[in-house]
Amino acid sequence: MANILLTNTCNQKCPYCFAAEQLKLKKTEMSFNNFKVILDFLEKNNGKTVRLMGGEPTLHSQFRKIINYILSRDLQPHLFTNGLFSNEVANFLAEKEANIKYSFNINSPDMYSSKRRKTILKNLKILTPFKNSLIGAVIWQKYFNIDYLIDLAKQYPVKAVMLRIANPIFGAKNKYISFEQYPFLAGNLIQQIKKTDKNKIRLGFGCGFSKEMFNKEQLGILKEYSIVNLNWGCDGNSGRFDIDTDLSVFRCFPLSNWHRKKITDFKNSKEIENYFTQIMQQCQANNSDIDFIRQGPCFAYLLNKDI
Repeated sequence: MANILLTNTCNQKCPYCFAAEQLKLKKTEMSFNNFKVILDFLEKNNGKTVRLMGGEPTLHSQFRKIINYILSRDLQPHLFTNGLFSNEVANFLAEKEANIKYSFNINSPDMYSSKRRKTILKNLKILTPFKNSLIGAVIWQKYFNIDYLIDLAKQYPVKAVMLRIANPIFGAKNKYISFEQYPFLAGNLIQQIKKTDKNKIRLGFGCGFSKEMFNKEQLGILKEYSIVNLNWGCDGNSGRFDIDTDLSVFRCFPLSNWHRKKITDFKNSKEIENYFTQIMQQCQANNSDIDFIRQGPCFAYLLNKDI
């Protein structure tokens, strides 16, 4: 499954940003013609979900046209957003009712101005009643607390709270948790998981988690609490490659500077997935005994020699 990067423009500056290298580039957005090329390519694989990312995808100048075009082809948009979009955009999306999926990445309240926080809450109120939304956050410090996400999940009808770990970006500098801190992080995660269970809120894991960061007892707790998407390593992630505004493809944001090619170099999505899998397997075999691909952590730790 591919992630389509509509634009490298964003209206936030998160310290952990996994798209930091893309955002440093000259501001670009995907042309509508390129978007149609991508949809034609992806439809060969009978995929019905179109994953839209950025930057902040709602900032694309033809965002509404893109959404309408996806729906006209009987496909379902999945919008990955920070929730900071206008009331006009929120009302446009609400018109589509449950035909759009949402993943809101929401930082802790102290990272927003009062006005921005109110915008996010207003958009959650408008769009979550269609019961097609996830909310989540990126963990970028070993001390973290998800009480604010639990409060939101109790206030709005979201399907689950999803957590991801900030990963290093190959060849760049960004803020992330060192691998030495993962065992400590695991203990904190268990505490947060118990909070969600107490409040009867589903919790899920996104990319970045490593099976080896948890001890046997902790793994048992994870199984007991039925974590959504409890998969490990790069193979456990739902997005297998990203498509940039210029039709170049890369494995993921942490590997955005590594072995890029053009989508036109491939016949279908399976070829792209196999391409990245093969070069990752070869790199891993030559450099480490750790199985990053199936067990984690992020492959960029290996490339940055940070493990």
